[in-house]
Amino acid sequence: MPVLKYLADTNVLSAKMAGEQPVMDWLEAHETEVAVSTLSIAEIRRGIELKPHSKRRRELEREFRFVMEDFAGCIWVFDEPAAFEWGRLLAEAASRNRPLPFADSLIGAIARSMGAKVLSSDKTGFAGCARVDPGTGLEYSPW
Repeated sequence: MPVLKYLADTNVLSAKMAGEQPVMDWLEAHETEVAVSTLSIAEIRRGIELKPHSKRRRELEREFRFVMEDFAGCIWVFDEPAAFEWGRLLAEAASRNRPLPFADSLIGAIARSMGAKVLSSDKTGFAGCARVDPGTGLEYSPW
């Protein structure tokens, strides 16, 4: 069983589906260390569902199936430990006067509850979480 160290944000999955080379290279170098959340899966699915039936939507459906295959067995959920961590994260953010986006805070709480770093290019949505930008390879501290 792989040791999962990173939780990919939705923008990383989108970049993977779009074939963005720096992200693809980073993910390939860490292929056994990355998990995804059910929340990111839902966000990607929503985006596909909102597209009109077209060649582009079929391409996205195909890429989405590949993503699901790539991360089979490495999908994390928002469970009781994540709920506790979410409460802590939002309290920390409030004490620093740093509001967090709702979906990002849930993903961040899942990562924190699993002892993982968030994998995201988002520079502001994951305050309170250790983060790695797969496009640059740079690591950022929680606060």
